[in-house]
Amino acid sequence: MNTVAMAFIVSIDEVLFEAILPQHVREDVANIDLILPSSKRNDERYWENKKRKAFKTSMMYMICGGIFIFAYAEYFQDVLPADIHLVREHCQVRLDQTHQPFCNGWTWYLRGNPAARECFGFRKKSFADVAALASALDG
Repeated sequence: MNTVAMAFIVSIDEVLFEAILPQHVREDVANIDLILPSSKRNDERYWENKKRKAFKTSMMYMICGGIFIFAYAEYFQDVLPADIHLVREHCQVRLDQTHQPFCNGWTWYLRGNPAARECFGFRKKSFADVAALASALDG
């Protein structure tokens, strides 16, 4: 039974092709040659034109994609307001409470600044600090 089902699945496309398409379309499909003649494949101008066309197509897709993203963001999306600063005044209190950075970006460059020591939590320990820590561990 499985063999009959497999034969049906394998041959259904050919049966539909023969039953549905007119004779002239079947002849056109039979005459399709998918391999390029060797003289055309070896022609340098042919490949240069093909690369140029592929580059133009890629650039067109990129430009159209950029235009689509810009148009969607500016005119079609309705999640964010047109002026993002309108959101800031409503959300500023929440942002101040939850998103405070431990360090700002310039702290690394200001190594001598006391804020940098507090930010990273690493400071040079004096001999007295090390001695006190050792005695606390021993005692």
